[in-house]
Amino acid sequence: MDHQEVGRYWDGNAEAWTELVRAGYDHYRDGLNTPAFFEMLPEVDGLSGLDVGCGEGHNTRLVAERGARVAAIHVSETFIRYAKEAEDARVVACFLHVRARKQATAGG
Repeated sequence: MDHQEVGRYWDGNAEAWTELVRAGYDHYRDGLNTPAFFEMLPEVDGLSGLDVGCGEGHNTRLVAERGARVAAIHVSETFIRYAKEAEDARVVACFLHVRARKQATAGG
């Protein structure tokens, strides 16, 4: 599977995913994953970070609200569009569409 096919799969799910999580149906994210993530995360105020595979930008925005400057990337143009639509001018987050590809390695 190449990056274009992966992007098509993510794009195919992005609209429904975004609608459902923003409606509060991702109970594991909201009740378990995100709270556990932030419990492990150190103080981020004044730091910079990269969110790889940011989806619709939920955690990116939460980290930025805590004072971090965050760049977020995803292979899905649809997710990036939703992330940008939800951007808040008070937080520093940058959402970018990227194309992933396999790099040749030395010796093989």
